[in-house]
This record gives sequence, structure tokens and C-alpha cells, in this order.
Amino acid sequence: MIAATAEPNSTLSKKITKICVQLRPYQALEYDPAVEMLLLTTEWLISSSDADKLGEIVARRTDDEKITVRRFDDNYKVALVKRLVVASASSQGKEACTIADRPKPSKVKDLRSIRQAIDETDRFYCLLAGENEAIQRPDALRLISEALLIAIDQLDLLQQLVDDAALMPTQVVEHNRLLRTLLRQMMQTCLTQAEQRTLLQLIQVTGNQLKSLLIVKEIRAQVTIASPK
Repeated sequence: MIAATAEPNSTLSKKITKICVQLRPYQALEYDPAVEMLLLTTEWLISSSDADKLGEIVARRTDDEKITVRRFDDNYKVALVKRLVVASASSQGKEACTIADRPKPSKVKDLRSIRQAIDETDRFYCLLAGENEAIQRPDALRLISEALLIAIDQLDLLQQLVDDAALMPTQVVEHNRLLRTLLRQMMQTCLTQAEQRTLLQLIQVTGNQLKSLLIVKEIRAQVTIASPK
């Protein structure tokens, strides 16, 4: 139960409740107090034969929405997650508090960029794991195995970035360099046309991951400079 005297909490609760009562069927709301952010999840259960419906949902996804598609025997479960910032009243009227004490757009952008990097890393892993079954050449299998291990390490490091807002993404960026080196080595092997297309996708995913990491690096560098010593 929320205390009647806690005015900031009461105001925030009213905001969240107002959104909750407007939820449609198969929608869920989650509030993360660490970053003062709401996660609005909308789910669909689509027949595996209804590819048009699946394509329609994927196509209308906006840039700030994360999509997850899970395949079951006869259905797809599709989930869209939208992040919304809710400014609480806890910092209002407190002129003595520093900028770092208030919710900042950079903090939200930092977390969003890390999530995007995680998504790209997961995509990289899935693309490469799919090639592992088809390729039999020892040299290519060695490169794939190394790249998979680096991607696993990156997922671990990215989760650490989520947990520690002061941690710089230096190690993850270095792992991205290692992936680029391995991809260049893969380009020198004898690849089929299908493998060449997959390699192009891997290069694009690695580039997308790097762009997200550089955003995180820039944001956290600015926070470090602005922090009192």
C-alpha cells in the first residue's frame, strides 16, 4: 500500500494507474524506477499460416519499439515493447539537487543504445550459429567458433553495462574490433553465394552494433566529465 503522505509517490502512482486503466487486452505495463521508465508490451498470437498479419505487425513497428517473435508449433507469439519516460515529482521543487539527480534524456538514450547493441549481438549470434551446421571446412569452422565465443562475451559485457551506469563500453568495442578482424578473415576463405550473403549480413550487424556502442561511449564520457571529483 502506498502511504498517503508520500505525495511524489502518490502522483506517480496516479500517472501509472491512468495508463493501466487504458490498457487493451494482451497489453502489459512495467515500471522501472531506476530510470523512471515505463515498458508497454503489446502481444499477439498469430497463426503460423497467417504470414501477412505477421508482416503487417513487423512493418508498422516504430524505431523506438523492440520486437520479439517466438515460434510455436502452430502459432507465432509477437511482442512489441515501447519505452516511455515518466518524470516523477520526486525532484520537483528541489533547487539544491544537481542535474545528475534528475531523470535525463541521455540516461534513457544510453539504456536504449545498450539494448540495441544487445539485439544486434543476438542477431549476429543467431546468423553465425545457423551457418555452423552447413559449413564443414575446418578453417571456416574455427573462425565461426571464435566469433561465437566473442559474441557470447559481448552479451555478458553488455549486461554489465546495463547494471553499472558508470562502466565504459571499452571492452565491448574492443570485442567488436576482433569480430571485424574475423569477418575479414572469413572473406578470404572460399565462400558459396549463400555464405557471402550471410557474411554481408554479419558485417552490417557488426556495424550497427558499433554505432550503438559509440553512442553509449559518448554519453558516458560526458557524464564522467560532468561528475564532481
